[in-house]
Amino acid sequence: MRVVMSCRAFSRRIEDRCLEMLFDRFRVDEIHFQFEPTPRNGPTGELFERYLDSKPAGACSLSLARFRERAPQLYQHVESIEH
Repeated sequence: MRVVMSCRAFSRRIEDRCLEMLFDRFRVDEIHFQFEPTPRNGPTGELFERYLDSKPAGACSLSLARFRERAPQLYQHVESIEH
């Protein structure tokens, strides 16, 4: 599965809510990512760095436990609409 998000959504904690939704929807204990740093995806790198304690490059993983430990308080309500 690929997830793409506009940079306009970042820094509003929407990215954290999306991670939470992925953990909840797929009922997994870990999510694996492939991250390639570019000049345009700095906000995504900062998000991963907050959770992983290091700048990501290539393959990285985020556990549900680490996510819950470090996620900020989330205020949004998101509805998933299936087509």
